Amino acid sequence: MNRIALLALVLLLAFSVAGCSAASEPAASPGGTPKAATEAPTEWAVQLLDGFPEDAVPLYKPDLLDTASYSVRNDPQYAAVEGGLRNIHHVVYQTSTPTAEVLEHYLGLMSATTDDDASDGAIEGTIGKYTVWVNTTEESSYNAVYMSVDLPKAEVTKTNPFYADYPADLVEVPGEFVFFEDKYYEYINRGTDMAYWRQFDIADRDTTKGPDLSLDDVYAYYQERYGDKPEFAINRDVRQMTWKDGNYSIVMAFYEGGGRGVLEIGWDWVQ
Repeated sequence: MNRIALLALVLLLAFSVAGCSAASEPAASPGGTPKAATEAPTEWAVQLLDGFPEDAVPLYKPDLLDTASYSVRNDPQYAAVEGGLRNIHHVVYQTSTPTAEVLEHYLGLMSATTDDDASDGAIEGTIGKYTVWVNTTEESSYNAVYMSVDLPKAEVTKTNPFYADYPADLVEVPGEFVFFEDKYYEYINRGTDMAYWRQFDIADRDTTKGPDLSLDDVYAYYQERYGDKPEFAINRDVRQMTWKDGNYSIVMAFYEGGGRGVLEIGWDWVQ
């Protein structure tokens, strides 16, 4: 699988629901001094999710927390690289602190690192018992810091603790869908109150070197079950289906090759 293309799909879906985010702002000119970070909307403020190891990996001079998410990821295809099952905290925050200072701060906390310096705007290493990745960008009115914190293997669980209220009966999935990642996330400037994000691979059980279901098979599966739901639509150009179910908004999109899909479920502000 093309990991970069998958990331692009993930970001596209996030922006389609969230509206604006740190990564969607135009970049500032090199060396520019950012203004104070954007104020949080009065109706919503993002907090770090329960379990984020703030004592070991504190946020450095944050002005505004943009996104907080938690994922349980299982990727056997990349087990040799990523270690298979992972539990990951993801954070995006805005700061008026220079990006070089932010990166040097986290480099100073790392007992081991895969980067000799932070010249490319990204670092990865170990802080305490956690594997930490930090990336920074200069936006038009603030600097953005992107952070991922992997829990140690001894603390990894197979289920996402934030999925206790996940509406499991809302969307059926065929047996050919194989779990890849369950993510729960909260962010500012969003169109829904909460969001669940499920990723899956379409299995190749008959070893034909291709997914057992074609995209047309998947479209037909969901057309039959949810075609009468409000605002049901299939957009074949972008390989995406959307519909409403009560207060829930459902988005399902597929990786270009048809071998990976993303199911996103959120619910509206007004309940």
